[in-house]
Amino acid sequence: MANSIINCATESSVGYSAGIVIDSTNALVQSNITANNSTYGIRALKEGSEITYNDSYGNLENFNGFSPDTSNISENPLFVTGPKGNFYLSQILAGQTEESPCVNRGPAPASDYGLDIRTTRTDGVNDDGTVDMGYHYKIK
Repeated sequence: MANSIINCATESSVGYSAGIVIDSTNALVQSNITANNSTYGIRALKEGSEITYNDSYGNLENFNGFSPDTSNISENPLFVTGPKGNFYLSQILAGQTEESPCVNRGPAPASDYGLDIRTTRTDGVNDDGTVDMGYHYKIK
C-alpha cells in the first residue's frame, strides 16, 4: 500500500469536513478513530483502498464513498483525558467505569505494529494482545 493511516484519532476537526479523507487508490486506513467531526468521519473519494478496523462515531455521516466491512464500527470510543492528552480509551483495568469498544479491536497483535511499547490507557500500561484502535501514547 502506497499511503497508510494507521492507529490515529481525530475529534472535532473544526473547519474540516472530515476526520480522514482518502484521495488515492490503494491506501491502507486501519485502526483509526474519527469522532464528532463536522460532516464525515472517513470519506473515500476514490475506490480501491483498504479501510478496515476503524471506529467512526458521531459524525453527520460516519462512512462515505465506500461500503464499510464488518470490522469497522460506529460506537462511542469513550475517550478520556490522561497524563499526555485527550485520546486515551476508557478501560476498566485503568480505573474507569466503562470499557471502550475500541479496546482489542484491531487486526493483529500490538507487537506487529510496534505498539506494545505504547499505551491507550490512562495508567500507562502497555497495549498487549490485540492492538487497540486509535492513538497510542508513549509510556515514558
